[in-house]
Amino acid sequence: MLESFKFLVTQRYLAYLCILVVSYGLSINLTEVIWKRMVKQAYTNKKDYQIFMGNYSSMVGAATFVIIFFGSNIVKHLGWTVGALTTPVLMGGLAAPFFAYVLMTDVSKNKAALMTAVWVGCVQNILSKAIKYALFDPTKEMAYIPLDAESKVKGKAAIDVLAAR
Repeated sequence: MLESFKFLVTQRYLAYLCILVVSYGLSINLTEVIWKRMVKQAYTNKKDYQIFMGNYSSMVGAATFVIIFFGSNIVKHLGWTVGALTTPVLMGGLAAPFFAYVLMTDVSKNKAALMTAVWVGCVQNILSKAIKYALFDPTKEMAYIPLDAESKVKGKAAIDVLAAR
């Protein structure tokens, strides 16, 4: 792992790509951890929780399908830069209402407020994941195209290892 890190440090382009991937992972994990804690508070019965999460997974799949269908045209017609920037801009725009609501409302004492936070977070997480699968992942893979063969192989492996941590 140290060797992978050293390789990324010497390759500026790959270092930026690694920062992008790690930043996405941290952002989605932060949001998802807070949201899932609220979901567990709202659905204390294991069966209800599992049903909710099953429905959530289905909605992520459906949203991903729709965004892939329309999202491919974003990169095709507006270019890679717009496609690559769509994910962080939309994630920030979707996370802002969730965090604003959670910070300004006492969800621990009010069941209705908790359920609202769960559903606002649900929409945020569904769209964030769908956008990741439909735009972030493809544009990330496209970013490796201009690299030489060694940088592609070593860089992708290093980024995948470091981003997974």
